[in-house]
Formats: sequence, C-alpha cells, structure tokens
Amino acid sequence: MRINGITGDRVIVTGTYRNEFGKKIRLDAGEAFPACPREGKSVEWEMVEDESRPL
Repeated sequence: MRINGITGDRVIVTGTYRNEFGKKIRLDAGEAFPACPREGKSVEWEMVEDESRPL
C-alpha cells in the first residue's frame, strides 16, 4: 500500500517517511506531516517503512 501526505496532513500509519528531497523521518500516527526541514516549505511525504503493529 502506498501512503502519502503533505505538510499539515495527519499521519495515518506510524512509519518512516521520505520527502521529495530524500530526507527521511519517523512519524507516529496522529502527528502532522512537517514542513521541509531544510526549506521550511510545504512538501509531499511518502512512506518508505511501515512500523505499524498488527492487532
């Protein structure tokens, strides 16, 4: 499953996400996707590692 978000959207699935510039960060479900750490602008994020825990 491909999971994306943009700055300000809420993270649905805990995992590691990469922005369009290649920066990777770990985000927990419920957190907001951040602005670009380098530019401070809105960016798109894509999940690269699912860290959710099955029930």
